Amino acid sequence: MQLSKRLQMSADFVTPGGVVADVGCDHAYLSIYLMEQGIARRVIAMDVNKGPLTRARENIAKFGYEGQIETRLSDGIEALAAGEADTILCAGMGGKLIIHMLSANMEASMTANEWILQPQSDFFEVRKYIWDKGFAIADEKMCEEDGKFYTSIHAVRKEPAGEEHRAQASDEPLKGTVPGAAGFILGEQLIRRKDPVLREYLKREEELNKRIQKSLEGQETENARRRREEVTEWLGVVELVRQLMDGKARNEEESEL
Repeated sequence: MQLSKRLQMSADFVTPGGVVADVGCDHAYLSIYLMEQGIARRVIAMDVNKGPLTRARENIAKFGYEGQIETRLSDGIEALAAGEADTILCAGMGGKLIIHMLSANMEASMTANEWILQPQSDFFEVRKYIWDKGFAIADEKMCEEDGKFYTSIHAVRKEPAGEEHRAQASDEPLKGTVPGAAGFILGEQLIRRKDPVLREYLKREEELNKRIQKSLEGQETENARRRREEVTEWLGVVELVRQLMDGKARNEEESEL
């Protein structure tokens, strides 16, 4: 089973030997891959829609994993019991939806050892939620596929159950008000690693938003003024992160990034 680049990123974060809840499994390609590669001991493939789940069952049968991959019709993780999954994996959905799904069944989400999340939006909110719930961001990866950028976040519990990951996880996000916000928005681990895909993303965002900025010149409507402010603020974040990656900016509380 060959995965897309974005799904491969998430698969690479799964700690081997556990039970994985593949939330929003679609056609179960990721679930099948985890069994095929010997990464997961068992997979619970979950989807809210009957159509994709039917196709998932067909694919699972085709590859001969009916005994190792269980399918469940479930709105998020509502059909997951507490302590049933070591890994909760949510990819390909909005950030606020991911937060809603984790919050709707706290017994199951908080007894998992790790969350592997690939939000399509609301990155600040997702990363803040991770920290607020007592998890740490052990690592992040970013890729470009079909002209779009994707980020996978590997979050582990800071309590003893996640202790084997603790050496990899930062104790806190970037210090300092603005850099801290930038870390939540664009990923502390990516910034620290000077990730080349993040650099490409920053370049594209700068070019796109400068074009928007130019198109708004001379427009004095309330909407245009508000949009100019948003674009200017975002360009400031982009520039700050570039400077942090280049070593040209320093947090007030850190001598180096």
